[in-house]
Amino acid sequence: MKRILIVCVVWMTMFRAYAENRVNSTVKEVTVYLNGAKLMTTAKVKVEKGTSEVIFENLSPDFYAPSLQVKIKGDARLLSAKFRSRYPETPKLDPRIKIIQDSMVILGDILVGYTDEKDVIAGEENMIKIDVQKIGTAISGPSGTVSTLSMTEMKEMLTFYRTRILEIKNRWRELGIKERKLNQELASMRQRISNIASPEVKVTGEIALQINSNFSQEIELDCIYLITSASWVPMYDISSEGTDKPVLLTYRGGIRQNSGFDWKEVTLKLSTSNPFLNNSRPVLNPAYVNYRVYYGGYGGPAKDNLATISSAPSSAMNTYTLKNEDMDKEEERGRYKSLSLSDSISLGLSNQLRDQDEVQYVQEVLNNANAFSVLLDVPLQHSISANGEEHIVEVETHEIKALYQYHAVPKLDPSVFLLAKITDYGQYNLMPGNANIFYQNTLIGQSFIDPKTVADTLLLSFGRDENITIKRVKAVDVTSAKIIGTNRKETMAFDITVKNNKKVAASIEILDQIPISRNTDIVVETEELGGAEYIKDYGKLLWRVSVPPNSSKKIRFSYTIKYPKDKQIDIQ
Repeated sequence: MKRILIVCVVWMTMFRAYAENRVNSTVKEVTVYLNGAKLMTTAKVKVEKGTSEVIFENLSPDFYAPSLQVKIKGDARLLSAKFRSRYPETPKLDPRIKIIQDSMVILGDILVGYTDEKDVIAGEENMIKIDVQKIGTAISGPSGTVSTLSMTEMKEMLTFYRTRILEIKNRWRELGIKERKLNQELASMRQRISNIASPEVKVTGEIALQINSNFSQEIELDCIYLITSASWVPMYDISSEGTDKPVLLTYRGGIRQNSGFDWKEVTLKLSTSNPFLNNSRPVLNPAYVNYRVYYGGYGGPAKDNLATISSAPSSAMNTYTLKNEDMDKEEERGRYKSLSLSDSISLGLSNQLRDQDEVQYVQEVLNNANAFSVLLDVPLQHSISANGEEHIVEVETHEIKALYQYHAVPKLDPSVFLLAKITDYGQYNLMPGNANIFYQNTLIGQSFIDPKTVADTLLLSFGRDENITIKRVKAVDVTSAKIIGTNRKETMAFDITVKNNKKVAASIEILDQIPISRNTDIVVETEELGGAEYIKDYGKLLWRVSVPPNSSKKIRFSYTIKYPKDKQIDIQ
């Protein structure tokens, strides 16, 4: 009997030294990122003297474990903290779930093996590149001398380099495909568990804390962590009451979350940063310069329409140069990509992107969002349901001074648009997003706000003004075509007529263009510009005209195109 009593005392002492508290924490504050969210959960718990285990239960299973932070308000010390998934064991749990979970563990081990192999072959590739760079340096030498490596040995070395690097690239690609398939299979298994599990069984997350206290007390615990199943997108309402009024810009955020638990009356913040970016510092390795060696598939110099092999003695290195045509094409692509929103409007392009292009562009911006990270406080507290549906919150409203300008590109659209020009818009922390445009309490339509342009002025379109009309027609009395020797010369002329039906004068910016020749045999010359500002590099014509009320104004411009008479031209 005495022995039993001693065992009970020891057991009770151990239990008091390692007590467990399970608590339901409250989500107090949420910072939603463009991808993901940071949650702060709070709970008050009573801990006994010694070591206690406190478990925050009923948390989202989509946690990001490395992000966990714990703050203790009280005279206690944190010994350890970790996230873990909880699969409640109930009589209703289907035995198939255990089989799927075991399979997930096996797939997880395989996935780790793929990651390890990628690390190894990446290191091998780096070592091979460094060795080749060292050999190249030894070949040229600091004094211009050449090593004793024969051409055959050098070819064999380069063949090995090319073959092995190609094998590494192929294997890297294979591992990437296998990783993607495994992740898809793991996601499918999670979904199968969700489908098989009874409604009462719910996979959740929990935080296990070990806390040491010198006496019994009540402490307050704050756990801060990231989850992946949340996001937000910027959106705007832009309204104006007239050209003599400021622009009212309402900044909103569309929040979605599917964490498994509703956020009830939480303090919200919206961040434009990406907490999941790799923050390891970049390491700068030596850069080597040497003569370029170019070999074809059989070890000999390649000859094709992209490269020209220069003649050189056998002891010297072979070099090649690219034709200018391909560089010109790349330069042209770069020039097109660098056009700002204002340039796009000036060229008559639509300021509303196609859905696919818009999604791609926004994703590129979001991937680089850390470069201009902003934290926005959302007024009032909000409740966000965990159903994946968009919950729109108002962030802030700005009254912005704007310069209004009528704008027309009659070649593309026989309408006159009202634009608002906003300068110094960087102070409003805008992100790329869709905007609802209102003018005099009427919805004009939607546009896309792009503050990431290189222009210093943000242009907002308030739609067409039906009280101003514009028309562009060919001037048949001037247009002509004739043969001069071996060339054909065509004269093109156009009349632009703008009519102001408003009761006040209207200042209108009108754009058109003259084609640019890309062939020396095709010569384009301007004839009459009608007082336009001519930007030759782009062929752009710009008129700024003021039309009195209930009046009209006519503009004429013309140009000639001379080209070989046996050819045909196409003006794009």
